[in-house]
Formats: sequence, C-alpha cells, structure tokens
Amino acid sequence: MPEMFEIEKQDYEKLFEFLAVHWKNDKAYWGNRLKFIWDENPAFNSESKRGIIAKENNQIVGFIGKFPALFQINYEATVSSNGIGLVVDPKYRGAGLGKKLKQAHHDLSQSTLTFATTPNKISVKINKALGFNLLPTGIGELNEFSIVPIRKNKSALFLLWMFRLSKSLKALPNVYAIPQLYLTNILNNVLKKQSSTSEIKDIDIAGPEFDSLWENTSKTYANTNIRNSKTLNWYLNSPVKPDIKLYAKYREDQVTGYILIRFAEFKKIKIALSLDLWVKEKEKTETVFDLIAFSALQAEKNKCNLMAVPHFSVKESSLLNDLGLVKLFGTHRNDLYWMPDDVKKNINTENSYFTYTQGDRFFAKEVL
Repeated sequence: MPEMFEIEKQDYEKLFEFLAVHWKNDKAYWGNRLKFIWDENPAFNSESKRGIIAKENNQIVGFIGKFPALFQINYEATVSSNGIGLVVDPKYRGAGLGKKLKQAHHDLSQSTLTFATTPNKISVKINKALGFNLLPTGIGELNEFSIVPIRKNKSALFLLWMFRLSKSLKALPNVYAIPQLYLTNILNNVLKKQSSTSEIKDIDIAGPEFDSLWENTSKTYANTNIRNSKTLNWYLNSPVKPDIKLYAKYREDQVTGYILIRFAEFKKIKIALSLDLWVKEKEKTETVFDLIAFSALQAEKNKCNLMAVPHFSVKESSLLNDLGLVKLFGTHRNDLYWMPDDVKKNINTENSYFTYTQGDRFFAKEVL
C-alpha cells in the first residue's frame, strides 16, 4: 500500500501533473487553482495544511486536498477546514486507498470544523462513515432555490432537470411551477418593485465599508463565515474571475447588504447563482429584494437564462418564499460537515448560516 504524506510546496509540480492526467483540465489550471486556495488564501498561515498525497516509488498515486477558511464558531473567530477533491490512480481503486486518504485528511482536522461540500457518492459514503453529517440548514434533504426566470423555455427545462435529478416526489412542485413561468412576467415584476431609494454597485474591490458591515452584523448568527474585505477580495480574485461578481447596496456611504454571484452553466443552461447573501437586519426584506432585482438585471445583460438564489437557512427560506419568486427543489444535498462533539452541540439551524462559500464550491464547476 502506498505511503501517506502531507503536501508540501516541493510536491506542486508532480501534483499538478498528476491531477491533469487523472482529472479534467491541464497542469496550469490545477496550479492556479490550488495555489489560489493555499498560498493566496487570507486564512492560510504557517500552520495550515494543504492535504495528503499517497506515494509509491516516489510517484503520486492519490490526492485529497484541504484549505482553511475564516469562520466564527459560537461568535469566536476561528479557522475552519475545507475539503477539495479525492483522486486515486485507477490501478489502486477498490483497494481502500481512497478511504485511507479520507481518514488521513480527517486526522489533520480533528480539532476544528471541517466541510466537505461537493463530494461524489463514494466520497459521501466514506465521509458519513467518518462521522460527517448534513449541514444544519433546516430546509430538508433537497437543495431549495428561488429563481427569477429570464428565458422562460430554458427556465422550464431547468425545473424539469432538477425534478429528474432529485429522484424524489418532493420535487414534484417543480412541474407545477412551470405554468407560473409562462403566465407571469416575473422578471419585470421584480424590477418594478425594486426600491427607488436603492443604490447598488458592482464592486471590483471590497473596501473598509465591508469590514464595517461585518462588524455590525457578526452577531446575527453564532456560526457562519467571517465576511471581511480580505475574504471578499479573495473571492473576487479567484481563477474563475470575472465569473464571480459582488453587488452591494449602499445607503449613503454604508453597505447595507451584498450578494455574491457566480455565473455558471448547467446542462447548457446559463445561470446566475447566488453564493452568499448577507444583509443588515434593518430593512432586510427590501435590501434582499433590491439585490436580487439588480442581480437579475445583470444576469439578463450577461445572457443568463435564469437567476437562482439558494435557501441557506430556514429564516432566509421564509423571506425568499414571500418575494413572489418561483420555488424550486433541487438535487439531494451533499454539503457535509464534521465537528468535535463538545462544540457540535452548539451548531443548529437557528444559530448557523452556511452558504455556497463553504468548501471549494464558490469556484468549482459542479456548483449545483
């Protein structure tokens, strides 16, 4: 059986070559992506771990990555551990190497919150055996979205795809929602309702006003991402730029909320997907609506077929349901987490807010 090693900088060249052979995309892509989540990450420090590689005869035959993220747990700033990928050379598959890599990766994160948000079926099975559970969002086992249809035929097709891939009768409302797409001009209705007092900007660089927003809203949830300017600018400089956009609503010189958007594609259907939606509690409904309206308009300009806003929590789900958008049920959730038992008891649906910025989902191709 191959030996396990922590990933060091001197492993980069061979690792990037290994991933280019066994995964999609070339060596340069993997170099840019992994250097971004490791060396350019504002949460990365001298104690951070990059993950585990398996070697035999000095050749890499397996990989599992990890990277840190700034997080708060019980209102205290900390660093979480995010998983990325599991790759095993074909000749070692079925021999238990994947499970050993997962176990070694898990052992690196025994004292902190750990996310595994885009695993395949095999990874899900291994993670659950290691004690991982679904993130506590309160929305059930299926992903839920509110959508703004831009091109009705493509939006209807997306509803049908989600129903088919969910393999659940719980997603049957997707089919019933299709007439709503054709009977109502939802996009126009959304744009008409946008507040005339709103000033929303397309942000290239997040300034100190975003640090002020975080300072004023950090107590909204006990357990959530730390949203300072350094982290937001890191997202904006990801390898998928300019596909990630930050839109913020201002009142005078203060940010009252923002939405982080990723332009993505699913089954040749172009989508503007919300990765994070964070606003002040005061005038929350108006702010959320204005941000969605502005984002939908930008999505239309970018020739998207629809805009999709995930329901990240029970509170957000209730708010989005009241905005008159189309409700959509997606595939089964595979966003998992692990936490030491003495802390895990303090993480629940009421005090936690988990978005699509957990794990590497914010710039992975498989965003849904």
